[in-house]
Amino acid sequence: MFAGFWHKNFWPTNFWQEEYWAFGLIIWASPTSHDDVNNKWDDETYAYDNNTGTYARQTIGGFTNYLELILSSPIVCDRVRFWAQTGATRINVDVYYEGGWHDLYSGTKHPDSEWWVKAIPAGEKTVSKVRVSLEAGPSPRRLYEFDFAQISVGVARLYKSVERGVLSGVDRGVM
Repeated sequence: MFAGFWHKNFWPTNFWQEEYWAFGLIIWASPTSHDDVNNKWDDETYAYDNNTGTYARQTIGGFTNYLELILSSPIVCDRVRFWAQTGATRINVDVYYEGGWHDLYSGTKHPDSEWWVKAIPAGEKTVSKVRVSLEAGPSPRRLYEFDFAQISVGVARLYKSVERGVLSGVDRGVM
């Protein structure tokens, strides 16, 4: 899907207006529920509370059991992002679409203490959930946050106006 940005300025006498147009917006959507199938995770809701200072955790050794993170309804998505434990040695992420699980990432390296974005190899899909498993050393495995990139259809107009040096309004709308 095309994503773009267009900007223009107006400078009539004593008046200034700036318009911003965004096409094919991406909105980060958080899961709304979870499924801890084997009841091995603690504080699962912290993996989607929009706070990178809290986390879901699991303390057993080796790879953790999967934690499924579920959206309230399926969305069109082409990538996900997550913030995982800095000491995690391996991570496995699968995405659910078209009636089955699809491997998104299984690997040993991800950035420390920052968002990591992974694209769905098949492109845009209608996604309903993911499952995540972590492997680390002796410390508990931690998943701080997880989000889905929701592709929105349409165009958004954002603009602001200044008349005689005073901000007269900020508005935004989707067309």
